[in-house]
Amino acid sequence: MSDNRALALRGIRVKIHLALCLFLAAFSASLPALAGQPGETVPPGSIDPATFHFNDLYTTPFGPAYADIWTAQQNFLACRPPVDQAFSYALCYFSGPAVATPIQTAGGGPSANPPLPCTLSPDGKSATCTCYEIQTEQYPPVVPYFANINGILNLDLYLRTIAACGHDGELCGSQAPVWDHMWWNAAPICRAVNTNNVIPTAELISVFSTVKTSDYTTGTTPNTTTCPAGKYAGCMTAPCYHTGKTDSAGNPLVECNCPVYDGPFELGQAGVPCDANDLTPPAARTGSFGFIPGLPNVWPNLPPQQTQQNTAGQLDSATARQILTAAGVDSGAIENFIATFFPAGQQQAYSDSTGPRQGMGYSPGPRSYGGQSSVSEPPDNAAAWAELQALIDARYSSGPGAPPVYVWSAAHNPVQNHQPIDPPADGCLPDVPGQKSCPLYSPMTQYPVAQGSPLCQKVCAAYRNDTRQDANGSPTDIQVGYSCDAALCTTLGNGQTSPAQVDPLAKANLLQNACGGLAGQSGLRAILALEQIDHCSCCASQVCGCANAGTDIDPDTQTEIAGLNAAQQQLGITPQCQINGTLCGAGPPP
Repeated sequence: MSDNRALALRGIRVKIHLALCLFLAAFSASLPALAGQPGETVPPGSIDPATFHFNDLYTTPFGPAYADIWTAQQNFLACRPPVDQAFSYALCYFSGPAVATPIQTAGGGPSANPPLPCTLSPDGKSATCTCYEIQTEQYPPVVPYFANINGILNLDLYLRTIAACGHDGELCGSQAPVWDHMWWNAAPICRAVNTNNVIPTAELISVFSTVKTSDYTTGTTPNTTTCPAGKYAGCMTAPCYHTGKTDSAGNPLVECNCPVYDGPFELGQAGVPCDANDLTPPAARTGSFGFIPGLPNVWPNLPPQQTQQNTAGQLDSATARQILTAAGVDSGAIENFIATFFPAGQQQAYSDSTGPRQGMGYSPGPRSYGGQSSVSEPPDNAAAWAELQALIDARYSSGPGAPPVYVWSAAHNPVQNHQPIDPPADGCLPDVPGQKSCPLYSPMTQYPVAQGSPLCQKVCAAYRNDTRQDANGSPTDIQVGYSCDAALCTTLGNGQTSPAQVDPLAKANLLQNACGGLAGQSGLRAILALEQIDHCSCCASQVCGCANAGTDIDPDTQTEIAGLNAAQQQLGITPQCQINGTLCGAGPPP
C-alpha cells in the first residue's frame, strides 16, 4: 500500500472511530454484557425483534457490514462451537451458480460438490442462497468456525464485539486462553452465534469455515478469482433456515437470506467466471424452456415435431399464436411476429405446405419466381422458431416468472485481493483444516502440559469414559474421543505431505462415522483446553499418555479405529498410525 493510500485510510478510519464513539456512548448501558461476563450468556434464540438494529454502518472505509470487507486475517475471529448440545452453522462462501463447482478439480475430474445456487431477489437487494449446514455431529466442536468482525449484521452486537476485540479483532487473538474451557475467545459474536442470538427468527447463522476449502481446490495458486465489480451476496452472519434439502449423500443443506452489495469481490475458487449466470445451463435458467414452475406449459398438446426439443416441423401461424399466447407474450408482439413470418393472404398456403422446399429461403413478403406464382414459399423455419423462442425468453426475463438470476456469495479484500481467506493471521489453531492447523502429536516434542498433570487426569477420564450412543440412545462401547482423533485431523489434511483429492461425500461420511456423538461429551472441554495450551491437533490422549491399547482403549474401539484407518487409506489419506505410531487400532502399523 502506498504512503498516500495508507494516510488516507488512516484518516478515514479516524472518522469512523469518532462516529463509533457516539454510538458507544449511547450504548454504554449495554457494555456490562460484554463477553466473559455473565450478562453475555443468554437463552438460545432469545433475541427480541423489537430491539434488533440492522448494521448498515461502514465498518471499514471500503463498504458497509453487508459488503463483507476484510483487510487482514485477524478480522476473522475464531469461535469454538458449544459442547454438550446439538449445534450447527451455515457455510455459504462457495454458493453462487445453479451448478456444482469448481468446474474442474485439481485432479482433473468433475466436481462432486452439490449445486449451491444464490438466487437474486427481484429488487436486487438480497439473495436466497443454498448453503452447507455444518453440524458438530460431523465436524465436532474441536473444529472452530470464524466470524468476520467487519461483517456482523446486528448493529448492537457489532458494537459490543469491537468494544471487546478492537476494531480489527486484534484484541481477541485466537491464541488467547479458553475462557472457562468453553469459548475460544471473548468475542461477543462467538457467543451470539453459539446461542443463535444474532438475527431474529433465524434457525442458524452463516459464518466462515475452512472445512470445505479443500473440496474446492483447482490446482491453481492462489485458488481465488478476482472480480472487478458486480452484485454479490454478503452472507456473513446472515439468517438461515432449514428446508429439508440434502446433497446426494444425505448431508443437510440450508437456505440463507443474504444482503447484496455491488462492488469488487473475490471468490474462494479459481477458474470460475465472475458472473454466476455464465455457468448456468439454459435449461436451468428457463426450466427446460417453457416449463417454468408456476407458469403454464407453453407447448400445449403439440405433436413431437413441433416442440422446442425438435423444431424440424413446419411452424404455422395458428401454432405460433397458441404458443406465444400461452407464454404471456404481449399481443402486439404476437401480431408483429405473425405479420413478419406469416403475411396476410399467405397463411393458408403455408399451412398447406409440408415443409420448406429445397433451395427456398425466407422472404419477408410475397415473392414470384419467374412470374409463375404469386404465392411465396414458407418462411425459414429455423428463423421463425428462433424468433419465437426469443420472444418467450424476453417475456420471462421481464415479468413474474422470470428465470432466476444468480449471484456469487463472496467477500472483498481491497488491500490484497488475491489473498485467500485463511485465518489465523499467525501461529496455529488446533484441529482446523489445512496449513494453519497445529501439528499432530510427536513423541519428540516436549509439551507444556503433559502426563501426570491435573488437566491430563481430566483428559484421560474423558477419553476412557465418554462413549458413543447408538441410534436408540443407548450407550455403546465405542470411545468416541479415540475414534475421532484417529480420523478427524488427517481427513481434514493435517499431516499429509500431499493432500489427497478426497471425494467430499466420502470425506463427510468418514467424519460422521468417526466423530458422531463427540459433541455431546462433557469431557471435551478439557481436551479442547489441553490442545490449545500445547498447540497440537487430535493429540490430547497421546500427550497425556492414555492412548494405550487394552489399558485405555477397549477392544471394540480398537476394531473401530482399525476400520477408520483402512477407510482413510482407501481414500489416499495417511492416518496417524503411519505418521506417529499412535491410534493404530486392532492391527499393527503396516
